[in-house]
Amino acid sequence: MDFERLERVWRSNANSPNAASAGQLMEEAMGTLKRKRRDFEMFTGLIGLALFVWTAKVIWEAVTGQFLLDPGVEWGLFLLLALPWIALFTVRHAYNKHLHAHPDPYASAPDTLRALMDENDTARQRVWLSGLFMGAMVGVVALVLWQLLEVGKMSSRDVLQGSVLFGGLLVVVGIGTAADYAFRLRPEGRRLQRLLREYDEQ
Repeated sequence: MDFERLERVWRSNANSPNAASAGQLMEEAMGTLKRKRRDFEMFTGLIGLALFVWTAKVIWEAVTGQFLLDPGVEWGLFLLLALPWIALFTVRHAYNKHLHAHPDPYASAPDTLRALMDENDTARQRVWLSGLFMGAMVGVVALVLWQLLEVGKMSSRDVLQGSVLFGGLLVVVGIGTAADYAFRLRPEGRRLQRLLREYDEQ
C-alpha cells in the first residue's frame, strides 16, 4: 500500500478527494490490512509449528533416554525452550487485543484507517518486545553454554564458535528489525496519524 499516494489523494480538492480515486485507494487500504493480518497469522503459525516440533522432539528424546540431561545442572536448557514460547504467546496476545478492538475494520474508510493505525502501533510494539526477548535470549544462551562447558559437553572452542555464530545472527536480525521500524513502520504510522487527524477535523 502506497500510503504517500493515499495521503496525496486524501488531501486533494480541499480534503474532498475524487470519489473514484479515493474509493480505489481505500480498497487498497482494506486489502493491505487483510494482507497484514494474513501474513501475521501465517508467520506466527509457522513459528508455533516449529516450536511444537522442537519441543516434542526434546521431550521424546528425554523420555526415551536419547537426550541425557541433568536437570539440576543443565536447567538453563528449560529456559531456552520456554523463552520462545513466552515470546510467541506475548506477541499473539498483543495482536489478539488489536483484533478485538477492530472486529469490523472494513465498515467504513475511517474504520479501516483506525484499524491500520492500531495494527501499525501493535507492530511497533512488537519490535520493542522482540528487542527485550532477544536481550533475554542472549542471557539464556550464555547460561546454557556455560552449563554445557561445566559438564564437559562442550569445549571452550565450541563455546566460542557458538557465541560468535549466535551473536552474528542476532546482529543481523537486530539490524533488519531496526531498519524495518525506522524506514517502514514509523513513517507509515505518522502518515496514518495525519490522515486520521485530518479526517476528524473535516
